[in-house]
Amino acid sequence: MGVRTFADVARVGIADRDVAPYIHIDCRVLRPVTFAGDPGVGQRVWMSGAASGQVLRGTVARTGVDLQFHPFRRLYDQVLVRGMAPIPGDSGAPLFTPVGLRDEVKILDEVKILGLLSAGLYTNGVLVYSVFSPTSGVERELGVEVCGRVQTIGK
Repeated sequence: MGVRTFADVARVGIADRDVAPYIHIDCRVLRPVTFAGDPGVGQRVWMSGAASGQVLRGTVARTGVDLQFHPFRRLYDQVLVRGMAPIPGDSGAPLFTPVGLRDEVKILDEVKILGLLSAGLYTNGVLVYSVFSPTSGVERELGVEVCGRVQTIGK
C-alpha cells in the first residue's frame, strides 16, 4: 500500500530554546494552548491565519476524510470545515476551540488546538471546505506529542 500521510506538516528543530504553546488570536493578543484533541462533526472551530491576519470561524462538516490532491499527494483522515475562508499563506494555521466555549474567542483565557490548515477544496472556483490535518495526524506523522495531553473533543 505504501506510505500513508496523515498530516501535511514538517518538523523544524529549534536548538537550545523552549517554545511555549500560544495561539495568536488578535493584534498583539496571544492565548495559551492548554491541550490538544481532534474535532468532532458539528463543532464550532476557529483558525488564526497569518496571511489573512484574522481569526476565522467555521463548523466541522466531516472528519476522517481521505483526499487525493494529485497522483503523488494523498492525505488520510482529514477534517473538513465549512464557513471559513482562509487565503494562500494561511497554510499551517492552527485550528482551535476555546476552553469553556463562549461567544467571543477574544475574552477567553485558553484554547485547545485541534489541527493545522493544509488545503482548500473548491468547486467551480468556489471554496467549499477548508481542509485541516487533525492533531492526531500531526502527532502520528511527526512522532511528537502536542501540548502533552491529547483529548478527543465532541465525540
